[in-house]
Amino acid sequence: MKFGKLENIDQVDFTLPEDRVIFEADPSDSIKIYTGATSWNKNEWKGVLYPEKAKKADFIRHYGKQFNSIELNATHYRTPSDQTIETWVNETPDDFRFCPKVLQAISHRHNMLSNENLVNNFIVQLSKLGKKMGQTFLQLPPYFKYESLPYLKSFLKSWPEEIPLAIELRNEEMHNNENYFEAYIDILSQYHCTPLITDVSGRRDLMHMTLNGPKVFIRWVGNGLHPSDYARILEWKERIKTWKQYGVQEVYFMLHEPDNLKTPEIAEIFSKELENIQYIDQRGPKLIQEQPNLFS
Repeated sequence: MKFGKLENIDQVDFTLPEDRVIFEADPSDSIKIYTGATSWNKNEWKGVLYPEKAKKADFIRHYGKQFNSIELNATHYRTPSDQTIETWVNETPDDFRFCPKVLQAISHRHNMLSNENLVNNFIVQLSKLGKKMGQTFLQLPPYFKYESLPYLKSFLKSWPEEIPLAIELRNEEMHNNENYFEAYIDILSQYHCTPLITDVSGRRDLMHMTLNGPKVFIRWVGNGLHPSDYARILEWKERIKTWKQYGVQEVYFMLHEPDNLKTPEIAEIFSKELENIQYIDQRGPKLIQEQPNLFS
């Protein structure tokens, strides 16, 4: 993810804002963490995450053994075929969850329902993921403004509730105008959608920390294992621990590093930080090679 990246991050305040909890629930018994990268097709992961001699056709199977989720960006560019979905489902473990990104031809149109056949076909294909559906997410374009909210509301009214949906809002005015943002959150809550949280160095306004239900979706963007990456992961661990009291049950934590090269390393660190917390259920990668102290 190049959106919101900065060349110089030394002056960035990465402190997490206070939570804004707008739903009521009993404390949860446990929190399920789904951790993922943005692709499994990385040759550079051979010998690090995958066996040295792994074949590309087997990457998805090796990825599923290491991660329990993925930010599925492929669906942003094309609707998957039956054969593709069958491969995805059959080659991943039972506990694996896909998080498909809504087709760009839908999300980046002013009226997202302008092509209802396209929308319906996309929904039908996603439904074939069955129990391996995690949270689909819709990335609104930067030019999505307050005046566009009626189009979003119409779209969400037609979206099936059985396919959980998170939404990423990028427009600066929408984040900086409290009334606009409240109107946006009200619509999401009305249709049981999750307001996606994006943690990236150049757009700290996207850290709205609004929790409106038992599911939370986070897109976390690192800076090539800069020392701040580790400090940020530690802070997220501490924050997620507190969400038990609010009734949060599932957290989707999608990790980005430049060109995805160091995503396995930061994912392993995240997993190790969470593994001894009794009420957190998660699994993350265990690298094949012992890594040096990355943050010394």
